[in-house]
Amino acid sequence: MFLSTAAVVIAILAWLTFRRATTPWSSMPDADYWGNISGLITETGVKLDLAALFHHNNEHIVPIPKLVYAANYLLTSGSNTGLIVYSLLVGAACTLLLLLFAKDVLGGTPPRLLLCAVLFPLVMFSAKLTHSYFLGMSGAIWLTADLFVIASAACFAKAITTERPGWLIGALTFGILGVLAYSTAVYILLVLLIYCLAKLWRPTLPGPSATPALVGTIATIVIVLGLGLANRNQPASHPEFQFDILGLGETASAGKRSPAYLNRQRFAPSPSFPARPSPSPSPTASTSPRAPGARSGPALVGHMQRTNIYGPSI
Repeated sequence: MFLSTAAVVIAILAWLTFRRATTPWSSMPDADYWGNISGLITETGVKLDLAALFHHNNEHIVPIPKLVYAANYLLTSGSNTGLIVYSLLVGAACTLLLLLFAKDVLGGTPPRLLLCAVLFPLVMFSAKLTHSYFLGMSGAIWLTADLFVIASAACFAKAITTERPGWLIGALTFGILGVLAYSTAVYILLVLLIYCLAKLWRPTLPGPSATPALVGTIATIVIVLGLGLANRNQPASHPEFQFDILGLGETASAGKRSPAYLNRQRFAPSPSFPARPSPSPSPTASTSPRAPGARSGPALVGHMQRTNIYGPSI
């Protein structure tokens, strides 16, 4: 009942998302796609070159999504529709994996489990994630990384409960694959690193006690992090990387402040972008006659929408 309900809800939501995402102009991929396939797709076909696979996409290394792009080129000639289908399938896989998590936790409460079978797909295919489905290029990156991170967390949970080192190695493997899909997945590696260090320091913690597995996991994560830092790319158009401990502390303590203070901070102008003074209204603005045929603000916006001056929008 639980899995069948989830499958029906996922199928309906995925089909509705596909119907909305596939429009006459949706076959053209997004701008970043062209930079990612540079060096992989040539005049003679697909060329799997390691330098091109590991070439940065802004700050990130995304070889696994690039392989997805290459496969999509062979199957659909590079149509964004193929990437939309891939993103929907990966989104469905993420939902099912999360539901399997919930089944282990909520197995004794069938009503809650059934509610999760409805709510999880609604969240995964909500308007918040439409960018990943409408622009399949983005979904192929983000959702692939999400899937690997969820799988890594699942293996980590199994390693804690069963105390078998094989599950820890599985968590490490999926975590590295997540980083190769999108580098924000590095946080799952940091979680594994902190756990392994804590386990070595305090062996009574739950989980696998095999020292070679713990030390090997730590060494592998340190190597991966070191390689990432050594080959970090900083695009000129992006702000410099900063890690402000004091700023994080102020943010954490903000919840203890009064609502009035928070409202003042929320609407205060940024110090680096001073507020621009409002222009003084022209003394004749309200009395000057309007040119023949001119439209007021709301009427002009309505005219532009009716004439589709902005072009098609998703």
